[in-house]
Amino acid sequence: MQSEEFLHNPNLKFKQIITKNNNNSGFNNIFEVYKSLKNNEVYLASPHKTEYNLDIIIIKNCKLLISLKGHNNLINIVKYYINTKDKDEYLISIDKDNSTIIWGINTNYSKIYIINGEKSIGLISDFLFCFININNSPDNYIIFANKYKEYTSIYSLDDKKIKVIESSNKYNTYYLIFWINKKDNNNYIIELSEGSIYINNINNDMLYDNFNLSPFDYYQNNCGFIYTKYNQDYLIVCNSKGDINIWDLENKYLALNICLNNNKNKNSLLYILEWSNKYIIIADYYNRLFNIMDINTSKILTKIKGKHFGGIIYAKKFIHPIYGESLLTSGQDNNIILWSI
Repeated sequence: MQSEEFLHNPNLKFKQIITKNNNNSGFNNIFEVYKSLKNNEVYLASPHKTEYNLDIIIIKNCKLLISLKGHNNLINIVKYYINTKDKDEYLISIDKDNSTIIWGINTNYSKIYIINGEKSIGLISDFLFCFININNSPDNYIIFANKYKEYTSIYSLDDKKIKVIESSNKYNTYYLIFWINKKDNNNYIIELSEGSIYINNINNDMLYDNFNLSPFDYYQNNCGFIYTKYNQDYLIVCNSKGDINIWDLENKYLALNICLNNNKNKNSLLYILEWSNKYIIIADYYNRLFNIMDINTSKILTKIKGKHFGGIIYAKKFIHPIYGESLLTSGQDNNIILWSI
């Protein structure tokens, strides 16, 4: 199978263009790919580049299933979510006015409700769904980070704002990660911002820690993920200049710094993904290549160049119904491209 082949000879191959109409002007999570519990079909939810619609595309044959209408501006963030209580499936989309719509997949993508974001200052730069315990009440929540604001809002799924995580430091949040600390079993929000990483304890509103990244400065294009090794949690993060930092979260120290930037005066818009718990796939748009790195040794195993690889902005891994382990990337040409291993 493809995954076994990848473990011995990692490679990515261009397969096809899924859509040419993606809105690439979002922050993170510019599209979503998901496998529906209802029929095991794999779908792509792609905001349209000129219309205020969310296109639902069947991955297997690249056919448009439905175009969801309800926003009054271009959609720039979309995510898929399964309710942990009843297994209902949802899509959540946010437009440039910060209007947020919850779509019920099990009810033919009907609008469940709308959360109107605060429009006076800034933009919603990222959000996440999570199942957390607040005030001894375990439930599903949506966490919004507002760019140009010094706080993060938490909503319950009944459209009620229940908590605001504030910081005395004013910073722009560009990327959110949810983390459960195995040592204290508390829930944390990790916010990647300009110059620092902020880790906030959701339950008691305490700042768990903040890592000063200077000279590892963050810019708008950055991302990260939690990687667990030997039952120890690490935060692997990157910035747009090609730096990768690996932080030991529980012991609060920098475990490793890696610099991959070959163009010192250029922002490479690096995007990283964990793969098969062994590798990091690194999308370097300025140099027009994929780097595939072994997480344990931090060595680059493969560098893959391709004519289809210009201007990558966002990437997401998934299991394709035909090709197995695969990758979707969106680019500045409004295309979403399928890669397989």
